[in-house]
Amino acid sequence: MNIMDQTTNQTTAWQTAQLLSLADNTSSFTETELKVWSLDYIKGAIELVPARIKNEQDLNEFKVKTETLLTELPKRDDKGKLKSKAYQKLIADYNSYIMKKFNMIPKGHHLAIWLPMGIALGIPFGLPLKNIAMGIPIGLAIGALIGTLLDKRAKKAGNVIQSSEMQ
Repeated sequence: MNIMDQTTNQTTAWQTAQLLSLADNTSSFTETELKVWSLDYIKGAIELVPARIKNEQDLNEFKVKTETLLTELPKRDDKGKLKSKAYQKLIADYNSYIMKKFNMIPKGHHLAIWLPMGIALGIPFGLPLKNIAMGIPIGLAIGALIGTLLDKRAKKAGNVIQSSEMQ
């Protein structure tokens, strides 16, 4: 067995261990909680990102960041609500790291950016009509169109992180 095969086997074992840990620690979460806390994104990153990594240093960095994030998963407080201040910052940093380092985005990323931008762009459309309220839906439609097209392009290029359902 050569070094590459050995690294691949170790990475696959690591991925399996992290996915099992994630599933165990989130088994009591509702479908909504899984989405709110971006847990399907983490699962997708564990499944997809290692295949894009070309060197050992980047792979080790990804593993450390993922493991750190998993140690800070939200926990239920006395009232049964999920809380974790550290997790909020870590997930934002993790997402940014994956976007910059591996050019991968979460599902719906461009749509989330372009919808509000479209609204802002739509207001000037309403000014000549003397009805700003009319421009907002026009801008919303333009933003939705641009965001959807960019998301489709990213998905076609294989740059979207999405996973199979968590539970």
